[in-house]
Amino acid sequence: MQYRVPRHACDHPVTVFDRAGKSAGRLVNISLTGARLAGVAGLRPGDMLRLDLGPDCQRRLAQVRWVNGSNCGLRFAHPLEARALAVIRKSVSAQAAPATGGWNLHLREMR
Repeated sequence: MQYRVPRHACDHPVTVFDRAGKSAGRLVNISLTGARLAGVAGLRPGDMLRLDLGPDCQRRLAQVRWVNGSNCGLRFAHPLEARALAVIRKSVSAQAAPATGGWNLHLREMR
């Protein structure tokens, strides 16, 4: 049995560079090996993205693994450094947790 790498809630702004150009998005969860990105439409599974994670982190290459509307799952080309993960995890906000009853039941990224 293979266990999934733990994901951590966050609310971290990112700049996404893809085949269509530059877009703003938000990471809503993060792990050493991937993340869930929200707010960027028009992506397809298999697309390669370059993510600008902010001034305290290196740019990161990632592949889109699944898409559900403007949400998608990403797998990083190279694992995130522990320091970068800590910086992004600190960006959790009160907005990151949905109100009671508002949880998204489409947990596709857990498959």
